[in-house]
Amino acid sequence: MVGIVSPLLSGPEQGVLTTLLDGQAKFSFPAGHTISVLAWKLACRASNVDIKSHSCDLTFGSHDVALTGRKAHELFATLAEIGVPPDGAAGSIFEAVSNLKCTINPNEVIQNSGGGAHCDYAPPN
Repeated sequence: MVGIVSPLLSGPEQGVLTTLLDGQAKFSFPAGHTISVLAWKLACRASNVDIKSHSCDLTFGSHDVALTGRKAHELFATLAEIGVPPDGAAGSIFEAVSNLKCTINPNEVIQNSGGGAHCDYAPPN
């Protein structure tokens, strides 16, 4: 999800990531090339009172992107899935990371061998 909204990626790179996240493998990508997804900060919020309320703020250098609704919920769930510890406060649950760096090799991902994507991140600043 982060790469799809990143202003640092080209349209074709975003398209390949969109296709992969949709569970499809119908694309062409140069052999030996990878896609690097970088984000300085990701901060997501879900309400445990208004359970339909989700939002995320993403920082890509000097560019900020705000997500709401389904896209924010998908990112929030992904952060929980990879073990980012939640933090709570009066009706809200927060998940955040900083210095996200992911390297995706689309041609390896479509081989369905469990490889082709690696991410590193740090706790929020």
